[in-house]
Amino acid sequence: MIKEPTITKAIYPGEEYDQLLHYWKQQLEGAPKLLELHTDHPRSATGKHPTANFEFRISKICSDAINLLSQQYDASLAMTLFSAFNTLLYRYTNQTDIVVGYFTNDHNIYENGN
Repeated sequence: MIKEPTITKAIYPGEEYDQLLHYWKQQLEGAPKLLELHTDHPRSATGKHPTANFEFRISKICSDAINLLSQQYDASLAMTLFSAFNTLLYRYTNQTDIVVGYFTNDHNIYENGN
């Protein structure tokens, strides 16, 4: 079951929000619930896992190359990095049906193609 997002309600007015929620519930119906990642620890039965952050830096050459790739495909940097992340998940799992969501403050991201 998809949890009803609270932050999106502030962005979309009444009926538009309801239509979007209905659309995404339909789109995600039957989607895999878990990504079968091979880990060094068994999954918790409660579904609660400790979390952590990992910070890293990339070189200017790599950063410039990623930005150039984004420009060549008329994609935002976020879209390019998200695509790379999804590719990495595929390589680790060999699953072709992968559902990943992320928050964005640009709710027009799909409307204007950026």
